[in-house]
Amino acid sequence: MEMELIVSSGDNQYSSKQGISPLLAEYIFENNQFSNPEVKIKVINNSDKDVYFQVLELAGDYEIQVAEFFEEKGSMKLPAKPNQGESIAVGDELECFIPDAYLNNGIRNYDNIYKLIVSNREFDASLLQQEGLDNPPPVNRSTDLSW
Repeated sequence: MEMELIVSSGDNQYSSKQGISPLLAEYIFENNQFSNPEVKIKVINNSDKDVYFQVLELAGDYEIQVAEFFEEKGSMKLPAKPNQGESIAVGDELECFIPDAYLNNGIRNYDNIYKLIVSNREFDASLLQQEGLDNPPPVNRSTDLSW
């Protein structure tokens, strides 16, 4: 099993297959406005067995959710590779963004991590979801302690 992420920022495209470093999705300022970067996913089954998979998104605020690349929230079947080649599922393109609560606190970096979950049986990936923490961390942290 393989997962490839393709990030588009303006006219630039970056693939997770191009290296081992994290992909950076940058906002592009054009025509007096910012345009959000976009991310697309490709899941490849190059094995000789049918598998079930789903992609989870681990957000910067520690939220875990089923990524919206595919409509299905449970597992999705990806058949075994044919005699020649591989079996591929390509997801929808999603916009990346930094939540306003973080931007308003001066936070300009926000991590999203995508995890591929694979099984030989169907499963309900939505059971792995959890809400994020309520507030972004403060920009200025005080070290004043009163005793």
